[in-house]
Amino acid sequence: MAQHHQHLPTEEYIDPEEARSAFLPEAAAGQEDQSGQGLCNALNRNPCAKNASLAFTCIGLLGLACSGVLYFCPGRSHLQPHIAGEHASQAKDFIEGSQVGTAAVLQKSLVQDLQRARRSRIRSTQAAPEPPRDQAQATARLAGPPKLMELVSLTHDSIDTVLECLTGVCATADDGQKSIDACAVCLSPWFRASRDALDTSATEEPARSEQPRSLSDAPRNPLNVDIPAASFEAKAANSGPLGYLHLCKGKVKGCKPTYDNECYGPGSICYNTWQDVWDWGSQIPEGQWNGTLWRGHELGTGFLSPYLWSSRGIDPFAALGVEPNQHAAVRPALEKMWGTGGKNSAEYRRTEDMVRASIQEFLADRRKNGLKVDMLGDVMAWAHQVLYKKAFKRDITLMEGKVFMVFQLLYLGLALQSDTEPVLAKVPFLLPTLRQQVARIVRSYEPIVQEMYADDLDGLDCSPSTSCVTQLASAILDAFLLAGGVSLTVSINAGIALLYSTAEPMGTPYSGNEEVENPPDSWLAWGNPFPDMAYEHGQELQFYWEVLRYFAPVGSVASWTKPVTCAGLSEDQTKALLKDGGASQPCPLEGYNLPQDIPRVNQYTGGAGHIFPVLPVAMRDPAKFGADANTFRIRELDVYKWSVGFGEMAENSKVANGMMNRSCPGKSFTLMVGSLFFEEFNKQDWVVPRDSKNITFSQGSKPFHMGFTLSSQAMVAECKEICPSALKFPELHQACTAAKQRCHCDSCGAEKNRLLGSWSCVQCALSGRTRELVASPKPWGGEGPRPAFAELARCPALLAELLNVAGGAAVQAYQESGTPTALLELLNAKAKGSPVLWKNLVDPFAVLFYFSLKMTISAKSASHSDSIAAPSLYGSFETMTYGDITVPVVDLDGYVATTPLDPKLFDSELMELLGFPPNHAQSVLQVCLTGPFMLDQAKHDWLEDGDRNTWAQASVGLGRSFLRKKDWIMSLWAPYTLADNVAMWPKTEVDFGQLFLKADLWDDGLEQAIAFSSIGTHRLETTKRDFGGEQLAFVVSLNAFASLEVRPGFGRYGGDMYFSEAGMPVLVVTPDGTEVSHASKDWQYWKFVWRSSLFSIITLQDHLNTAHYKVANVLATSTRRQLQPDHPARRVLTVFSWGSININYDSMFALSLEGSALSRAMPVKDFGSLAETVPESLPDIMETVRYFANESRWAQLPRQLQQAPFYADGLLLFRALRGLVQGYFDLFRDQWCDQDDDALTDSGLLALEHDLASTLAAANYQGDYTGRKTCTQAAERVTAALYIVTAYHRHVGQVGDVAVDPEVAAFSWREGERSARPMQALITSTIAAATAVPQPKLDEDFSHVFEGMHREGQARALWAKFREELRGVSQTVRERNAQRTVPYYRADPSIVECSVAI
Repeated sequence: MAQHHQHLPTEEYIDPEEARSAFLPEAAAGQEDQSGQGLCNALNRNPCAKNASLAFTCIGLLGLACSGVLYFCPGRSHLQPHIAGEHASQAKDFIEGSQVGTAAVLQKSLVQDLQRARRSRIRSTQAAPEPPRDQAQATARLAGPPKLMELVSLTHDSIDTVLECLTGVCATADDGQKSIDACAVCLSPWFRASRDALDTSATEEPARSEQPRSLSDAPRNPLNVDIPAASFEAKAANSGPLGYLHLCKGKVKGCKPTYDNECYGPGSICYNTWQDVWDWGSQIPEGQWNGTLWRGHELGTGFLSPYLWSSRGIDPFAALGVEPNQHAAVRPALEKMWGTGGKNSAEYRRTEDMVRASIQEFLADRRKNGLKVDMLGDVMAWAHQVLYKKAFKRDITLMEGKVFMVFQLLYLGLALQSDTEPVLAKVPFLLPTLRQQVARIVRSYEPIVQEMYADDLDGLDCSPSTSCVTQLASAILDAFLLAGGVSLTVSINAGIALLYSTAEPMGTPYSGNEEVENPPDSWLAWGNPFPDMAYEHGQELQFYWEVLRYFAPVGSVASWTKPVTCAGLSEDQTKALLKDGGASQPCPLEGYNLPQDIPRVNQYTGGAGHIFPVLPVAMRDPAKFGADANTFRIRELDVYKWSVGFGEMAENSKVANGMMNRSCPGKSFTLMVGSLFFEEFNKQDWVVPRDSKNITFSQGSKPFHMGFTLSSQAMVAECKEICPSALKFPELHQACTAAKQRCHCDSCGAEKNRLLGSWSCVQCALSGRTRELVASPKPWGGEGPRPAFAELARCPALLAELLNVAGGAAVQAYQESGTPTALLELLNAKAKGSPVLWKNLVDPFAVLFYFSLKMTISAKSASHSDSIAAPSLYGSFETMTYGDITVPVVDLDGYVATTPLDPKLFDSELMELLGFPPNHAQSVLQVCLTGPFMLDQAKHDWLEDGDRNTWAQASVGLGRSFLRKKDWIMSLWAPYTLADNVAMWPKTEVDFGQLFLKADLWDDGLEQAIAFSSIGTHRLETTKRDFGGEQLAFVVSLNAFASLEVRPGFGRYGGDMYFSEAGMPVLVVTPDGTEVSHASKDWQYWKFVWRSSLFSIITLQDHLNTAHYKVANVLATSTRRQLQPDHPARRVLTVFSWGSININYDSMFALSLEGSALSRAMPVKDFGSLAETVPESLPDIMETVRYFANESRWAQLPRQLQQAPFYADGLLLFRALRGLVQGYFDLFRDQWCDQDDDALTDSGLLALEHDLASTLAAANYQGDYTGRKTCTQAAERVTAALYIVTAYHRHVGQVGDVAVDPEVAAFSWREGERSARPMQALITSTIAAATAVPQPKLDEDFSHVFEGMHREGQARALWAKFREELRGVSQTVRERNAQRTVPYYRADPSIVECSVAI
C-alpha cells in the first residue's frame, strides 16, 4: 500500500506509484522509472509547478506537463484550489479588460471538472481493464520518461513562444511582429521536436503515395482523435510572406493545383484558380448527396474537435460536418433565418431597419467609450448581438455579447486543437468544461428554435442526432461562433483598419501576376493596401465587397473523395456508410477512453483526395477580377458577381431541391450588415489613432497585425482619449498622456469645468498652471453637539483634497474604461477573475462603497476578549448630532480600529502637522475616509433605463454566467477573506433558497420560517380573524410603514401577513386593503413585498435605531461620562459597550445621513427625516423584553410562540444575563442600595441614571424617565439593555442569509418585480458584509477587565459562574437546533457577540 506523506491530506495526495500507473501505463508494465518519482521530480521543476497562475496556462494550452504536476505528483496538489482565482494573470494575455471576469466564471466550473477528472482517473487506474492490443502496441512504442522529459524541457523553453503564437503574435528577433500564419513558421521546429519526443517511430516524411502518417500512431493520445501529423508543417510552409498566395508562388493566373506538402499535407489537393474552384465546388452538393464525397468537421484548413459537440444529442457535428440528411433538413430553416427577402420586400425593410438601429446604438455607445478594433474587440461582441437578433428576434445587450465573446475565444482556441497536435490535443482536462458549455448554450436555444421554426422542422429526420430542433440549435451556435461571428468581425475590423492605417509603403508589395521565389520578410507586415483610405457616399457596399474579396474570411471548404476510416471499422465498412440519396451515415461513436469519456474519432487516417478549394486565392484571380486583382481598390458592383467567398459555387438546385447547397445562407444579410455599418460609420467622428503607422497588413489569413482603439472627437474634447499601449509604444503613450493632461488643465482653469476629483487638476495646481485649490469649509464654531455635516468639515483641507483626488481619479477611470480592473487588482481590491462591475450596471458610489469597504474589511481580523481592556478615562467629550440622534466623536475606552493603520500613528506630530485636532485624530481620519466625496455622489436609482442596472447585464439567468441572483452576489464576496483568512462573508446559517425555492416559486414555508424561526418572530402578534372558513391566529403588521414616501419607480413598504394556527401564511392585506391569498396571481409578489418590508423595517427600526442608537449608544455614552474607570459597574458594562461608540459614529455616515449607503439601498424619498421620526416611534426597552422580563406576560404568550426559537432560546440567555446582573447588584448591594427600601444610593449610578434619562428624553425616545429607580428596577433595566445589545442585536442584525439573496428580501425593488436590482443588491450586501466581521463572543473570558477593582476576586468568580451558565445555554441551543428544520443560532452564547461593535 502506498505511504502517504504526513503533511498532505489523504484525499489530495497522489503518491509516485499511483502517478506511474495513472500517467504512464507502460511504467506499470515493468519499464523504466519504476518508482515514478523521476517523472514527478522532473515535472516539479517545470515552471507550471512553480507558479499557480501559470498552471492554468499550461493546462489549457500545453496540458501534458502540468497534468502530471497538478494531479499525479506529491506536493503539487495544493495548486489546484488556486486555479480559478490565479489564472487571469495569464489569461489576460488573450482575454483583455472586461472579459477577464467572465473567463474566471467559466473557469470556476473548470476546477470542478478538473477535480472530477482526477478522481475518475484514480478510480479507473485502480481497476483498469486490459487495453486493446493495438493500444498496447502503440503504448509500448513510448520511449519512456527520458523522452517525456525531453518534451517537458521543450515546453519549459518555449512557453512564451507558444503563448504569443496562439494569441496571434509571434515575436522574433528581426521584426517583432508576425501574423498567426507566420507563427507556424517559427513554431514548426518546436512542434516537430515535440512530436519526435513522443513518437520515436517517426524517422522520415512519408512519400506522396504512402498512407498519410497520423498522430494516432503516437502513444498517449488522450483525445482519441486521428489527425495529420504532417499538416502543421505543411501549413507552416504555406504561411510565409505571401500567405495563401504562396500556393501559387504569388502568381494566381493559370495557377495549377498543388499537392501534398505543397498544399496542406500528404494526400491533399489545393485548387487555386477561380475556374478550378468553381468547377470543383459545383460538384460538392451532388457528391455529398450521392455519397461520392465526404466532408469532415473542418474549418478552413483546420480540424475542429468533434468532442466539443458530442453532448446534447448532437451526432456527429453541428453544421460544418453534418450528414446530408441533417443538412437537407435544417438548410431551409437556415435560409429563412438568415435571409433578407427581396430588395423591396417588407422583410428586407424590417431587417434593414433592425440592423441600422443596432449599428447606430453601437456606434453611439462607442463614441462615448472608444472603439476597440481587434479580433477580441467591440465589433465581435456587437456582431453576436446583431446575429442573435436576426436569428431569434430577441434583444441581448452588448455586455452579453462580450460574455459570449469569451466563450467564442475559448472555443476557437481549443476546437482547432487537432490542427496543432501533438501538444494541444493532449488537453483532456480543459475540454469537458467547454463541452458542457456548448451543451448548455444549445439547450438554451432549443425552446426558441422550437417556438420559431417548429413548423419548418416538423416531420424531418436529423438522425442520429436526437432531434432536428437540437440540430438546428447547434447549427445556429456554430454560425454564431464561426462563419457569422468570426467572418463578420474580421471583415468589418479590416475595413476600419483600411480607413485609418498610415503604415508605409502604401499599396501592395507585388502585383500577383508573376512568380515570387523568395519574397522578403518585410512583406510580412506591409503598409496600407488602400492608399485612398476613404470611400464616397454610395460606395459603402462596393467598399465592403472589396474587403471581403481582398481579405476573404473563409479559407476553404474541404472535402474527401475517399472518407477517412471510422475508428473501430475497416475501410470497406466505412465506405458502406456512404449511400446515395442523402442516406449516408456517420461513424459510430466507439472505443471510449474511460478516464475522459472521450469516444475515439478518426478525422484523417485512411482518407484520400483531401480537396481544398482555396477561396482567398480564387478571389484574387486576374481572370475574373482584372489584371490588378492583387490591388485593393473600389470596383464596380458587377465585378463581385464572380465571388466564391460565400461558397457560391457549391449550389445545385437540382439536388434535393437545393437543400444540399453549401453556400453561405447568410450572404445577403452579411452584405447588408457590412454596407450599413460603413454607411453609419463616419470617419470624421473619430480621431486617427496615434499608433496608426503600426497598423500593418499581410497577405495571410489575418488582415492586419495590430489591434488598435479609436477615440471619438468628443472623447478627445473631454480629455478621454484612449492612449496606445505603454508597453508596445512608450513614446506614443507618453505623448498621449501629456496631451490629456494639458486638456485637463484647461478644464481645471475654469470653475464651472473644474474636475475636483481629477489627479490632473492637482498636478496642474502644483505646477502653477491653474489657480489654487478651493479651501475646505470652516470648522464648526457653534455651541453644543456638532451637526453631522459640520463634522465632515473637520477633515484637514490638504487631506480632504488628496482623498477627493484619489476617489475622483478612481471614478474617472471607472467611467472612462468601464472598470479600473487592472488598478483594482493591483491594489488587491479585486480578486483576479471576480465579476466586473460595469459602469452601466452600478454607479460610481456603489462601486466605490463596495471596493473601499471591502478593502477596509480585508485589513481586519476577528476580535476576541483580549481586544477589550479595562477603562482608564471618564468625563465629557465632543458629540455630533443628526436629527434626534447624538453620538460621541471619540471613545474614551479606546478606538476600535476601522483602518489598518498603526494606532501609534495617531499620537504622532504628523497628525498635528496635517491639521488634525488634538485627541481626535482617529475619529477625524474616519470622517476623511467617509468624507463628503462619497456622500455628495449623485444618487442614481436606474430603474427605468433598460440599459442600466439590470440582471441581464450582470449575466444572471439561464445559460448565463450565474443561474441565480444570489450566485452573482456571492461571487463578489466569496474570493475574499479577512486578514486572518476568515471568510469575509458571514457563514451561512440558513440557505433559504435550498429549503424553499421550488421551480422559481417560493414555498410558503419560507414565510413561516422567517416569522416563526428567524428574524420576524419578535414582531408576531396574536389575532382572531376568519378568512375563507379558516381561523387566522397570528399576524405581522407592516401596513403602517406604507406612509413612507418612496422615490419614483420603487415599490412601497407594507403588507399585513396573517398566519394560520399551524403557522402557515394564508393572507396578505395590502396597504390599500386588498386581500391577497394563495389563489391570487399576485401571491408571490406580495409575499416578496412583505418579506422585504419586514427585512427593511427590522434593519432600520429594530437594528440600527433600537439596538445601536437607543440602547448601545446611550449606554456607552452615559457610562463613559458618569462612571469612573474603577467603578464596578463601569468595569462590567465595558464588556457590553465595547466598540459601540466607534461603530455608531461610522454608522451615522454610512447608514443614517442623506446620501449614505442605506439611503441609496432603501427607496425612502426623505431618508434624512427618519433620524427624527424613527426615534419617536421606538418603545421603551422594557417593552422590547416584556415576555422575558415578566412571567405573567410570558404565560400569556401562545404556546407556539413560547416554543419559537427566538423566545425559547432567548429566554435562556435572558435569564443568564439576569443572573449576572442580579449577582453583581447583590455583590455591591451594601454600597449601591438602601437596605430598607431598595433605593439606589450610589452617587455614580445616580449620575448615570440621570444622564441616561436626560439623553433618552432629548432624543424623544419613549419611556418614563422621571423619578428615582430602585436597585431591583435598575437591575431589570440593565438586564434588558444587555440583552438588547447581545442576543437581540444578533437576532435583528445578522442578516447575511437574507441580504445575499435579492429574491428572498430586499431593501428596495422596482414596483411589480420580485427582487432587488443589481446596484441596490450590491449596496445591501456590502452593508451586510461590513457588519459581520467576527467580534468577541459573549461566552469568552473577560475577567481581566475586573483587575485591580474593589472585590476583584468575587467579581471574577461571578463572571466564571456566568460563563458556566452560558455553556449550558449553548449546549441546549445546539441540541434544539439538531431537531430543527431551520436552525436558530442567535441566542447561542458561543455565537452571540458581547456588544454591537459591528
